[in-house]
Amino acid sequence: KVSYEEDLANYFGLQRRGECGNVTVLSVRAKGNAGQEPEPVCCLISSYVWSAPGGDPDSGSGSSFSCSYDEAGTKTVTVTAKCCVGISESTDVTVTVVEVESLLLNDGEFDDGDDNPDTKSFVVCKADSGVVTVTATPNPGVAEADLPSCWSLSGGTPVGLGKLRQTVDKTASGVTTITCTAGSSSRITRIYVLEMTDLTPDQGTKVDDGDGDPNTKVYWIDYDSSGGSVTIDAEFTEDSPIPDANDYVSACSDWSLTGGSGGTATYRTIEKDVPGKYVISGSCYSSYTVTYYVIKAEIKILAHDGDWDSTTWGHGWWDFTTTPSLNTDEVKMLTGLSDAQANFVGEYGYFPIAGSIDPPLDISGPGELRSGTPLYGSTASHTWTIPFDDWISGVAAVHTLNGNLGTWELLHNCIHETRNIAGAAGVTIPDFPGIDDPDDLDAWLNGL
Repeated sequence: KVSYEEDLANYFGLQRRGECGNVTVLSVRAKGNAGQEPEPVCCLISSYVWSAPGGDPDSGSGSSFSCSYDEAGTKTVTVTAKCCVGISESTDVTVTVVEVESLLLNDGEFDDGDDNPDTKSFVVCKADSGVVTVTATPNPGVAEADLPSCWSLSGGTPVGLGKLRQTVDKTASGVTTITCTAGSSSRITRIYVLEMTDLTPDQGTKVDDGDGDPNTKVYWIDYDSSGGSVTIDAEFTEDSPIPDANDYVSACSDWSLTGGSGGTATYRTIEKDVPGKYVISGSCYSSYTVTYYVIKAEIKILAHDGDWDSTTWGHGWWDFTTTPSLNTDEVKMLTGLSDAQANFVGEYGYFPIAGSIDPPLDISGPGELRSGTPLYGSTASHTWTIPFDDWISGVAAVHTLNGNLGTWELLHNCIHETRNIAGAAGVTIPDFPGIDDPDDLDAWLNGL
C-alpha cells in the first residue's frame, strides 16, 4: 500500500506507464532508489474534466467530449484525468478550426440581389478558348494538403488537389455554381459566361443591306416632329434571373454597346425628332451592328409666275430631298428603287421642246424632263415633310414620267406634271380649273 499524503509528495513521483488491460497505469518510484524498476500500481481513472474556451459547450465531463466553434482559429482543449486514489493529470490538444474565408475571381463581380455575403456572382465574356479560375481561401491559412476532411470544393474542374482552385470553361455560355464548405461554413460563387446574341430595335422598317451578314442590320423610320424615341435592345444569354441587367453586363470587362443619342449598357436610344444616320454597335464574343436612319423626307414644289410683258413663260417643278442626305446606294437599299429610279432624286421639271424654255404659245411637241432649277429661278415655293413611303412613290413616279414623256401642250404641261408628281407623293395641288398655269401655282404657293 502506498500513501500519497502531503508529507510524502516530494518523495514519490508519478509517471504514465502504459495500459493495464483497459485501465490507465500510474507507477510510483522512490526517488532514493534510482535505477530500480518501479513496481506498477494499477488504479482506475475515476473522472475526466474537459475545458474548451470559446467552444460550445466550453466544458464537459466523461471519457469523450465534443464542441463546436463559431470563429475560426487555433483552439486549445484541455482534459484533466483523476484516478481512484485522487491523483490528477492534465493534457492539452491543439485544434485548428477552419472556415471558408472567400471564394472569388479576380474581377467581374455584380450584385446578385440576394443580400447574402456568402453568395457571390461574377460574369465573364464568352471566348473561343480559355478558363477562369475560382480560388478558395481558408481561414486560418492552411496548406491544401493539410485541409481537414470536412473541407470540400466542387462545381468546376479541379486544379491540383482541387481543394483550393477550380476552373470554369469560357467557351460555352451559361452559369456554373462553385461551392466550398468547411463544416458549417459555406460559400457559393456563380460564374456567368456572357454572350451578346442580338441587337433589336423596338420599331422601324427593316431593309436588306445586301451583305449577307445576319449580324448587321439596317432600319429606317420616319422623322416625327412630336418627338418620341426608338430603343435598340442588346439581347444576351441569361441562364437565371438577373436583378439588374445593366449592372450584370457592366461588370463584364469585354461588354461593349455604343451609338445613338442615349441609353445604358443594355440599350441605346435614338430620338425620332432628330433626323440622321445612327450606327449602334455591340459586342461580347459576338458582334452586332444596327445602322438606323431617321429620315425626314420632303418634297418642295416651286413656281415661277412668268412675265407676260416680256413673253417669258412661267414654270412649275419639284424637288425631292431627305435629311440625312442619301447617296444613290443608300436610296436603293432603303427604298428598293432600281438604279434608274434612284437617279431621279432631286430637282426636276417637265419642259417643252429640248433647248427651248420659252416656246411660242401654239407649240405642241415632245416633252422633256430636265434636272436642276430653271434659269430664272422660282418666285414661290413650299416644302412638305412627307412619309418616306410617299417620297419613294413620288421618286418612282418621276422615273415613270421620264420613260413616258408625252406631247407638251397647253393642257399637258409643266403644271399638269407637277400636280401628278406631287399627288404621287401624297401632296394635293388643286386640279383644273383651280390651278392650271404657273401664275396660279405661284399664287397658291405664296398663300400657303
